[in-house]
Amino acid sequence: MLWLVILVGTVIGATVHCVMSRERGRFVEFYLVYVLVGYYGFAMLLAALVHLTNPAGIAKLKGWVPSEPFQALYAFALLGMALSSILSVWKRGAYPLGPALAGSVLLLGGAFVHGREVVQSGVFSWAKDGLEFLFDFVVPVAVLSLAWTYQRGERRRPARG
Repeated sequence: MLWLVILVGTVIGATVHCVMSRERGRFVEFYLVYVLVGYYGFAMLLAALVHLTNPAGIAKLKGWVPSEPFQALYAFALLGMALSSILSVWKRGAYPLGPALAGSVLLLGGAFVHGREVVQSGVFSWAKDGLEFLFDFVVPVAVLSLAWTYQRGERRRPARG
């Protein structure tokens, strides 16, 4: 539920920023940066910290076999994704494409693994699996769409300076 609150908060923040901004035509950039910083950044930073500090609890929650080395590795991947995404506040141009691709590949990989588990078990629960699908498939596809649209706009924009 926390992930949903963070995701909705980032979308609301981007919407308010777009409405209040005097710079029209930057809504794709605002939404991309807000989702990168809020969801791919701070939410994944929180996830990394939880995986590092409570690996056994997270493994039990996820239905994984506890493996501190694997979870530590995963936590550091999340940490790298989070920090590179947070830098999107200050970096523009081609930079947001990197965190958008890295984070989306990680989440889409999670969607693949989770989808395979659902198919193998034959059990699908909207309450659990529906949210996983939203977070691990819909969000990264939306982020990749925003990044692609943003990059197309950046190429058409005259050079600053």
